[in-house]
Amino acid sequence: MKSWYQQNGDAVEQRLDGFVIDIIRGERLIEIQTHNFGALKRKLAHFLPQRSVHIVYPVPQLKWIVRLSADEEIVLSRRRSPKKGRVEDIFNELVRIPFVFQSSNFSVEVLLVEAEEWWLDDKKGSWRRKGWSIYDHQLIEVKHAHHFSSAEQLLTLLPPVPEVFTSADVATSGKLKRRLAQRMLYCFKALGLIIEMGKRGRAICYTISASPE
Repeated sequence: MKSWYQQNGDAVEQRLDGFVIDIIRGERLIEIQTHNFGALKRKLAHFLPQRSVHIVYPVPQLKWIVRLSADEEIVLSRRRSPKKGRVEDIFNELVRIPFVFQSSNFSVEVLLVEAEEWWLDDKKGSWRRKGWSIYDHQLIEVKHAHHFSSAEQLLTLLPPVPEVFTSADVATSGKLKRRLAQRMLYCFKALGLIIEMGKRGRAICYTISASPE
């Protein structure tokens, strides 16, 4: 991913102010982050007041599971994963650091990609994979890129909903898992994009803020 994103003149994996930066492009810092945005809290808190920070988040829209022998020499099988990533998956990570969009120096780019996930038959992996370990990931192709540099741009990911809506409305309209819809609304509320409007049964109701903070 770093090789794909890198341009001539970029400095790669350089130390700056005690932090290792994936890519330094002039005054812009670029981080390739596949998961756990929470690990970036200290780095973002340090650099955002003074520099532009851009996070690149690859999401496998199409993923192939490649099984390798224990010696890594033989490809045992290659199958298409039923899981399909989408741009809204960014909220699974932004829920950890929604405050970053309060800074005009922050931006994030969601790359929908085709990739391979290599599994190794070493008997040391998760019981969910029956002992197979995830050995590596390989980028095949970048399908689409979605760039967000403001909280208001994030709001374009909200699917069509009534004026007053719940997370269930968002999940149904957007064909999202309920948990992902809840995380989306948590981020929107933290950024002042939506406000609470009471409850419908046990569900919290929201509406879009007339003047997002």
